Amino acid sequence: QPLWKNVEDRIGEMDVDEWNARPRNMTCHNLLRTNAMPSGTANLLGLGLNYCLKSPSTNDTTTKTFERLTEDVRRIYALRDVEDDGNYIPKLYIKSDYRFDPASPDLEKALVSFKKAVLSTQQQLRNRRKRPRRNLSHGNWNLLHFLRKNDIYIVVHGDKNLGPCIIDRKFYIEKGCLEHLGNTTNYKELTKEGAFNRQRGLQIQMRKFISKYRPRHEQEDPADYTCISDAEDTFLRRAMKQAPDKLARFRMTAKVHKTPWKMRPIVCCSGTMMNDWSKWLDHWLQKLKPIVPTYVKDSQQVLDELQPLRLPPHARLFTADANSMYNNIDTEHAIRVIEWWLNNLDERDLLPEGFPLEAVIDAMKIIMRNNIFEWGSMYFLQLLCTAMGTSSAVMWATLYYAYHEVHKLIPTHGHNLLF
Repeated sequence: QPLWKNVEDRIGEMDVDEWNARPRNMTCHNLLRTNAMPSGTANLLGLGLNYCLKSPSTNDTTTKTFERLTEDVRRIYALRDVEDDGNYIPKLYIKSDYRFDPASPDLEKALVSFKKAVLSTQQQLRNRRKRPRRNLSHGNWNLLHFLRKNDIYIVVHGDKNLGPCIIDRKFYIEKGCLEHLGNTTNYKELTKEGAFNRQRGLQIQMRKFISKYRPRHEQEDPADYTCISDAEDTFLRRAMKQAPDKLARFRMTAKVHKTPWKMRPIVCCSGTMMNDWSKWLDHWLQKLKPIVPTYVKDSQQVLDELQPLRLPPHARLFTADANSMYNNIDTEHAIRVIEWWLNNLDERDLLPEGFPLEAVIDAMKIIMRNNIFEWGSMYFLQLLCTAMGTSSAVMWATLYYAYHEVHKLIPTHGHNLLF
């Protein structure tokens, strides 16, 4: 039957909720140069890369829920009489794989009864309702599987949250090499064996770090430096155990708001041992923000401080942005500057209470000098600039530039600034 009839039939099958919930602001950027865009791609990608696919079955929707509920009840029961020692840092926590013993017979019986009641209610609802319909058409579903498995196209995020982009995979690889990884000043290609040998070396360094800065017990001689807390020690040890050999991964987003458009490099470090170590470093660097005189918490703080100002008629409001700031920070120079600044704060007794100065400096040197990542079957070591993708990168770069603001910009131009 003709296309218009298919459209008419599909709209007729939709209920009111489905019709009102359909996406309206659909954006897809066609960056293909040599290959034609598959039919229906704009409609599929216009849904967005965060579009949630509805399962055609509800049979397994509560399987993990019951497992988590049972574990939570048993954990709470086992720790019911344990006092909170306050040694818990939410940002530095990796869930333990420890399995608690069953709770009291009454609780275990209640869990079983609750599960049976929920499953019974689910089954009654399934018998009463129509089978759930996918929120993708058959054509879009088939196209989705094609795009996932093909070697011709690749779909990437648009920078600044501007929507999905479809690019020739070959051209995407060329852009990655020519614009970024082909720069031998910033990146060094490694063999697979060389990359994992370096990673194992980092595991050894992390073990030494934990051993050196671990908490000291009462019967032990105190260290002549500040040690980490029990919570930090537990976090780092679990990080090593969780994914010791996992490497970060390189990818790119398209700067479609630029003319001509370019690629933004991104290193995905989530779930790696080194990024967990970087999270610990970021935890302590964040505590230095109040010491930075130019630090602004959020836009509301700016508005609150601007309102009472009495500005002359010739006053001007301006902002500035750095061009490739992270890529233009020399790693060794930044390490020297931040180390000197931290030592200077320590001499003036301005560091936050309990700040592990020696541990922070040691971790900073290791993390910023050892950003290893993979891209397909290739492996790289970042030689210069801020270690892309690591949790501490933003704060590390902020502190480095803050030194320049405090010692150069403010003394030179401060008399002209009204805010």
